[in-house]
Amino acid sequence: MDDQFIFEEPEDELNRWEQDNISQAYSWLERRRNKEEAVSEEFLFKLHQKMFGKVWRWAGDVRLSDRNIGDDFPVISTERAQLLDDARYWMENGMSPW
Repeated sequence: MDDQFIFEEPEDELNRWEQDNISQAYSWLERRRNKEEAVSEEFLFKLHQKMFGKVWRWAGDVRLSDRNIGDDFPVISTERAQLLDDARYWMENGMSPW
């Protein structure tokens, strides 16, 4: 068993678990009232933990190695910072959908 998995299941079961976890995280996200908190690294890590924490051990942590999905880990922190800067700009200038 890969030590990154919390459990070992067929891929379809894994996909279902991920989707269930994401649905629960979405419900949690909808209850947030302070939209400004959503543009912080702390919030993003918390959201990621809620989205994938029941499936992946590394959910909500800073990525320290490459995975089979997403960008190479060395560029993620730069891209995350750019995303947060963009989101702050959108919010400050009335361009945000929230």
